[in-house]
Amino acid sequence: MSAGEEFVRMSGSSEKKMCSAHDDNVLKYFCSTCKKSLCTDCYRILDCYTKGHDVISMKDAENSFNEKAKDALKNAGDVIKILERKLDAIVVQETKYNHQLDLCKEAIEMQRRVAIEHINENHKRLSKQLGHLKERKDRAKTKHFEVFDTKKTEVEAMTTKVKATMNDPEQTETLTSLTKEIKDFKDKVTRRDDDPQKGNILPKFISSSQLLDVIKTQGLGEIINVNDLYKVDGKPITVTKGQPFMIRVKSGKGSGSSDDDGLTAILKNYPSIECAEVKYRGDGEYNIIGKCSEEGRWEMRLTTGDAHIEGSPLDVKVENEMYEIHTIDNISYFKKDKGGQVTDVLLDKNGHILVSSYSNYILKFSKSGSFVEKATVRRDREVVRMHRVGYCDMVYSEYTKRCVVVCNYALKKIRSFGKGTLKYPMGLAVNNVTDVVYVADSEAHCVFKFNIKDGESLGQIGSGKLFKPYDVTLMKTGHVIVADYESSKLQMFDSDGNYIRVFVEKGREDGEVIAPCGVVTDINDNIVVASNHKLQLFDKDGAFIKRIDHKDDGLDTPFGITVIAGRPRRKVAVANHGANNVKIYTY
Repeated sequence: MSAGEEFVRMSGSSEKKMCSAHDDNVLKYFCSTCKKSLCTDCYRILDCYTKGHDVISMKDAENSFNEKAKDALKNAGDVIKILERKLDAIVVQETKYNHQLDLCKEAIEMQRRVAIEHINENHKRLSKQLGHLKERKDRAKTKHFEVFDTKKTEVEAMTTKVKATMNDPEQTETLTSLTKEIKDFKDKVTRRDDDPQKGNILPKFISSSQLLDVIKTQGLGEIINVNDLYKVDGKPITVTKGQPFMIRVKSGKGSGSSDDDGLTAILKNYPSIECAEVKYRGDGEYNIIGKCSEEGRWEMRLTTGDAHIEGSPLDVKVENEMYEIHTIDNISYFKKDKGGQVTDVLLDKNGHILVSSYSNYILKFSKSGSFVEKATVRRDREVVRMHRVGYCDMVYSEYTKRCVVVCNYALKKIRSFGKGTLKYPMGLAVNNVTDVVYVADSEAHCVFKFNIKDGESLGQIGSGKLFKPYDVTLMKTGHVIVADYESSKLQMFDSDGNYIRVFVEKGREDGEVIAPCGVVTDINDNIVVASNHKLQLFDKDGAFIKRIDHKDDGLDTPFGITVIAGRPRRKVAVANHGANNVKIYTY
């Protein structure tokens, strides 16, 4: 029986309805305007007639209402039939699908038995060949490392000689000789026959991807995930043993995906296996957070169901823990000299660490933390942030006069500029190739550009995008990374000031920032960020690598930061503003 027929049966058997106000009277009328049922004694009936309402008989009202209800029930019944047909179709498809799965399973098992015998026979032979290749590789690597290190030492010696001739035109003959010597050396080291970038240093062999093709020809086959729902950047990453790291995965399903989509991540380094945590960020993006307990080469395998997603497995190189921390805390006499808390750190050409503090004093320390001397600028100056210029000079932002000052390391002023333009100059970065200095201005809400040679204004970056920029750094590509304190983001611009994207998002989790105050690039073009009691390392694409500091280090409102060593161990110095000391981290 249809839903409409059932309704007719039920409505036809209904008893007469009695008036609730007049128990002996049958409801005979219905006011379509008031949507009320009435009997002959109801006082409202006269009122409805007087107002010209649409009053009809109860029988007509019931018939009209029932017709509408039957139409609604008929449509509902049609929808149920359509859904039942679709469900039946799914059952039929599932039966066919299961049949195909069973056939595939039988075929794979047959191929496995055929192939496994062949694989076992070749296992020992291939392993032995790989052992020989590793021995040859190690010998070649040792040989060429010694050669290239020797050449590098020679070039560094030439570089030192060239720097010694700077600002001394009388040494033209010496410079000419050195220039020819360097050019000849360059021609020698760029020969094709010993260039590692051409792949002709180490012994050649069939790559792992080619080996997979060989295996396929032996009859193992391949199951392909045709949906291509997930993608991950397949670039190898390097992390520290035991320290959490994060990568991001994007889903083609966009905002419709969720943390229930079956995405899993496992780290493998035979026989060790570690499970990685999958966190859904929203808008189709996931954070994969992992940690490796042993050094060596690991693989992160990302799957949905039984299928690998695009970019998986991801190579993860795990290095030994290199975490060290050293504190320079003998800075208390700043208060005696009416200085403020530490604001920035800088490594000068002699390897000394310079410390500024919203005062006209700059303190010098050795890398071990020993005090060297106190230098002064003019009494009416307050140094905020500093940056190196080439080999011999430095530049600092000055609070009192709202300007930028170029000086040598003896703090002798060379020139100043920006007065009248800058409102509150903070962090600086200098492109030593183009002679452009970038100045983050927290009150002007942008980054200003000047020619460092003559102070000419070259425009600004980030108007409308930045709210309170505290620091700025440059990448090898020339891209500009700005630490925006108020919006709690790192933003990327090109050298002309065109906005590219958010480089690091706002948030309190690792891989996110709150109130970033300092940012700097290291020798590998990685980005170090100081933000709200946390020091983090990102790669050149903005992917989180690791947290550099530990929670118990006493990092308290870190401001300016600078890289003080790139090899063999990377070191970064941090102006720990809240605690009025300097923290040096090996990362």
